[in-house]
Amino acid sequence: MVGDRPLRRDIHLLGDLLGEVIQEQAGLEGFELEEQVRRLARARRAGDPEAEGALRALLEERARARQRRDYARADEIRRLLYERGIILEDTRSGTLWRRRRDLEKKDPS
Repeated sequence: MVGDRPLRRDIHLLGDLLGEVIQEQAGLEGFELEEQVRRLARARRAGDPEAEGALRALLEERARARQRRDYARADEIRRLLYERGIILEDTRSGTLWRRRRDLEKKDPS
């Protein structure tokens, strides 16, 4: 709609500003990870069949970070996924994931 253009422009401007802040505070690598998780969450919500594979790749990246004892990176991936609605559980047999229930749509009845 024509009336939505200023709002859309403002939202894009805020997104750009947020991206700049993330890059300043977390560096380019942190920004790229944030964008990867954002795109993954969006694709998953849209029902993209490739989203599951992308999630697995991110989980593998986290596992490699843990093996390197780069716990800051592993925790960052966990935090970003949690913010996008995915909970990770580390078990002896590997990492399991599930959707956050507090983000599921509530039945209004």
